[in-house]
Amino acid sequence: MVKMNFGQDNALRDASVPMVSVMRGEEADAAHQGIACLVDSGGKILWALGQPLVHAFFRSCAKPLQAMALLASGASDAAGLDDRDLAIICGSHAGGPDQIAQVAGILAKSGLNASALGCGGGLSDMCSGKHAGMLTACKRLDLPLGTYLQAEHPWQKRILAVIREYCRYEVPETARAVDGCSAPTHSLPVYNMAVGFARLAEEAESPGAAARLLGAMSAHPGGHTGEPDLRVFSSGAGTIVTKGGANGLLCAALPGLGMGFALKIADGAALPRWPVFTHALEQAGIITPSTAREMGAMLWPDISSRRGENAGRIRLDF
Repeated sequence: MVKMNFGQDNALRDASVPMVSVMRGEEADAAHQGIACLVDSGGKILWALGQPLVHAFFRSCAKPLQAMALLASGASDAAGLDDRDLAIICGSHAGGPDQIAQVAGILAKSGLNASALGCGGGLSDMCSGKHAGMLTACKRLDLPLGTYLQAEHPWQKRILAVIREYCRYEVPETARAVDGCSAPTHSLPVYNMAVGFARLAEEAESPGAAARLLGAMSAHPGGHTGEPDLRVFSSGAGTIVTKGGANGLLCAALPGLGMGFALKIADGAALPRWPVFTHALEQAGIITPSTAREMGAMLWPDISSRRGENAGRIRLDF
């Protein structure tokens, strides 16, 4: 594992490069910078912008790896969790009636209810699926339930071990903080986030936990979780499974190619993520220009007035 120490006060800003401008007329109304990289499962950088060894918090992009800990423990099988359950455990859901019922069902399979959740918003919290997965593990492994969000809890330590293993990075204790849902989140290089998703992608090419997990995410995407972060495309790249995180983070696994992608927008904006992602895959030769246009039509945000009139455009700056 690689262990590095970068001064972080200004590192993210200084390591970022121009990525996207939001244009109104012929002038830029906003400009966004960031860091991104595409790697193979061996850690080779295939494409990059900025300095990907700079750190960011993993936020909700860590959910698939957190779910891998659940699968590896055997607790998910013991609880009888199905693929729809796994998909919402990995998701940042919209809190609609279907999502609330799904999360309540996960808890019920282990004799739990919403009162056990520590995510702040109860069943409707966007991270309640992840928390239900954590509680499932604790219940089935006979670990304390009331303290499951504490960084020193055995289950949180197991999750950190999985992140360290897959991302090939010895995340230090000092790189830990509290996520928006009150669970621990960890800071690590953007490069190592991409490595983690590349290793998931590589493992998914053979039967096993990773194949099941990415398959569940692919089979039950946005319509199930209520988020637009899980997409499947018919292209030369095969299946593309993505996961978004707060403050401008986006990660992706490309199982057919054994590759992983990670992106951090320095100012935390969500708007640039899909334009950067699609253009990055095109620049790297992963998708064709026609597929990039197809993805762009589906994913790029519109710059429009509240009456629905076109009010501008997104300009790629790389």
